[in-house]
Amino acid sequence: MSEPGSFPTFCHISQYGQLGYENLHRMLAVSSPLNVWAPSSVELASGRWPISVGQLLRYVEQGHLRIIARREWLTDRRKRDDHPWEGARWCPPVDDALKAIFENDESEPDPRRRRVLAAREEDGARWAREYVDSHPGEVDRWYRIGHGSRAGDRIPAGTHEAVQRLPDDRRKVACAVLRDAYNHGQAIIDADAECPVLLAPSDARFLKIISSIPADGGPTARIGEQRRLARTHHNLGTLTRTLVEDLGRLEPRRADLADFIGHEGHTMLVAWFAALAEEVKREDPRRVDEKASRALRDGLAGGRFDGFSTAGLGRRLAPTLDFATAAVGVSTAALGVALSQDTLGVLGMLTCAYDVGNGLGKRLGWIPAQFDGPQWPFLYMYGKQATQRRRREVLQRLDVGEAGRD
Repeated sequence: MSEPGSFPTFCHISQYGQLGYENLHRMLAVSSPLNVWAPSSVELASGRWPISVGQLLRYVEQGHLRIIARREWLTDRRKRDDHPWEGARWCPPVDDALKAIFENDESEPDPRRRRVLAAREEDGARWAREYVDSHPGEVDRWYRIGHGSRAGDRIPAGTHEAVQRLPDDRRKVACAVLRDAYNHGQAIIDADAECPVLLAPSDARFLKIISSIPADGGPTARIGEQRRLARTHHNLGTLTRTLVEDLGRLEPRRADLADFIGHEGHTMLVAWFAALAEEVKREDPRRVDEKASRALRDGLAGGRFDGFSTAGLGRRLAPTLDFATAAVGVSTAALGVALSQDTLGVLGMLTCAYDVGNGLGKRLGWIPAQFDGPQWPFLYMYGKQATQRRRREVLQRLDVGEAGRD
């Protein structure tokens, strides 16, 4: 169970290649903390992604980003350098620092407070062999899942690539798919994460498949908790993916989130997302992606600014303009000309002649006003509070995203 105010998530980041690393800062924004499995330090230090090495290490030190991997990944440079995958190479600016944090935190009795955590030794390969020995009739099914025409849409990309490198042996393919299913599920449990971040629809489909593994004792009993959580993780992972996509649409003004992560907007976003996740757990909706994509838009569209309404703009604006006209001696004719221009022109004229104060600015939507909808999208996109104009821009970006999903 996560601590109050937190919402830990989990991502097997290298499983996604470029997609994982280019979304790292967005995954951080929706998490507290984000648990990342055995990231490639070569990628993290490449300079191709929004988070610099210095920022990344600060996020780890502050507890916003948590690294989890097998002990040898965290400590054994020689094994990493001998690994067949180039992305596994030891990168001193990253790995020396992470190793030092790991050694410092290893004595912490509460694993949730360790910023770099060694996962338990892998048990998936042995479990998979025991499973197929006990359920020989399941071999063909898992072979089709891993090697069938739709395999790329039903299992994670990394698992699919690994299976493609195997000889066309039904048992070996079945064991490889089951091994990854078990290990990935166990890693989420070890990280004490509320949900995985699933950046691809195939991952969600894979969780549905895991939930179908029969719980009949024997080796199957060891996957019992994973099987129980698979349906919930499917829904919450889909919810997270949709939100990460929306953050990408709200981001064009600034990709550097150094003034967001760990600050007020981050806290607001995590709390908003945690509440939405609890709602999804209770409802178990059929279309989680639709619920996720509409929740933010509806909250923004339904929010109110200090009771402001478009219909009341004229009534509210007239007394202010009358007072301003009297105060600065603007002639009726001049005021008539000004009122024929757009609202920005009026405000510009009055600002030069008279301090209209916060009241008029709030009504026009240029000065931040109290907003009873979600405030974090504005802090994420602008680093500033909500205004009418900013709300319109945010909703326009979300509308484009929603149309793309349809």
